[in-house]
Amino acid sequence: MKIQSRLERKKITALFIAALPLISLLCGQKIEAAGMPLSYLLFFLSALAYAGFRIWDARNGNGGMWIPAYKMDFVVWALLAWNLLSIMGKMFQDPDTGAIHYQFETVWIVVGLLYFEYKDIKEIDDWYWDWILYAGLVMLGRFLFCYLCGWETGWMAERINDSGKAASCIILVSMISVFRYCFCRVRIRSAFYLAISVIGFFALFINYNIPSLWIMALVFLAIPVLFRPTAELVKRDMQLFFVYGFLLSNMSLLANYTQMLRRKPAISLEHSVYLELLLAVGGVVFFHYWDRIPEGVDMERLVLRKMRHGYRFLLVMAGIVFGILVLGGGTLAQSADAPDRPVRTALVSGFAVPLHEAVSQAKSGWICCLENSGISTLLLLLTAVLLLTEMQKNYSVAKPQTTVCQMIAMAFLAQTFFYAPDAGVLPMYLLFGVWGVFYREPRQKVTVTKINLNKGDC
Repeated sequence: MKIQSRLERKKITALFIAALPLISLLCGQKIEAAGMPLSYLLFFLSALAYAGFRIWDARNGNGGMWIPAYKMDFVVWALLAWNLLSIMGKMFQDPDTGAIHYQFETVWIVVGLLYFEYKDIKEIDDWYWDWILYAGLVMLGRFLFCYLCGWETGWMAERINDSGKAASCIILVSMISVFRYCFCRVRIRSAFYLAISVIGFFALFINYNIPSLWIMALVFLAIPVLFRPTAELVKRDMQLFFVYGFLLSNMSLLANYTQMLRRKPAISLEHSVYLELLLAVGGVVFFHYWDRIPEGVDMERLVLRKMRHGYRFLLVMAGIVFGILVLGGGTLAQSADAPDRPVRTALVSGFAVPLHEAVSQAKSGWICCLENSGISTLLLLLTAVLLLTEMQKNYSVAKPQTTVCQMIAMAFLAQTFFYAPDAGVLPMYLLFGVWGVFYREPRQKVTVTKINLNKGDC
């Protein structure tokens, strides 16, 4: 009887988490019901339904109640209580003073409920990653169809007109497809993940939200640093990175010779030449290093530790350059008027100035929260700090699924500083953030091969 009840609980939990990507990625229509968008209402109802199931299950002796046990639990409870009080306060407002909306409070109530419900999920089944990609593939296809056909009303209207909201959805699907491709060893499934990655990259480029393009590029550099850098993992990561760079370098062709793009990219034909030269130089360096790997070595067991140090250096340098361009893009633009230095002028006009303008014109997600409630923003900031701290404690290169969840959560936190992500996809990012903290993945025990590069091998 206990086994049967355990299986029933697992099925109900699976149905609950299976509904999340369908609501997050596919429910993009701006239909308001009960003073909130449709996706928020569906999340709210599903969270309440699952909370009722967990309470009923706990009363039958199957698991405990949601008693705070971590610092983050107390902060989330405070967030829940404050937004419930805010809704109660709005109920007593005079409706003649203006329309009363409960969107902001509902989002964080849903986040608080889902946080405690996610903690009860002890396993990450392999099917769930593919389920997200199936929903993401439908979302990407619909987004591209509406974007290229010029449909600005209907299902994807809000995401098409707001590049930040679209980018938050596209990055989620793109990151998961990249990770699945890097770790999959089945040929047909790898081709499926590769195809979704290419579609996601293309959607990112035509959406042309510059901070999201940088975040996705930093993900490629971070993979060999945060995971065990086996030769097979590095090879697959670089395959996607070169595809990403190739598509980026050819965006100017689409902008100049077609009418596909609504937002004209700052990358001109001249910038494309510089990008392709950079890709060529990077390819020469990478393949020179790669050719030193002896034949017959098991690529799954060969760990490229020296290459990992190189990627760590590139990741740090790219982060520094990104920060300089965000903070000092305007200053660089004023000093770029030098006709005798075309390369410097092209780099500044094509990369520094557009990034600085995109960041300065967009509204950060934290600023949007601050405009609605200062106390909620403070609680959210404290939750983010505690989340990062706990993820660091749970991090290990021997726990790849946990690291994937942590990278997705960190990418979302990075997005919030440059634009306001789609609130409808927030529960999905929250799921990976909670898993990155509380999922106790068994450490992988692998046998690795080490070869000394200084002796001419690898």
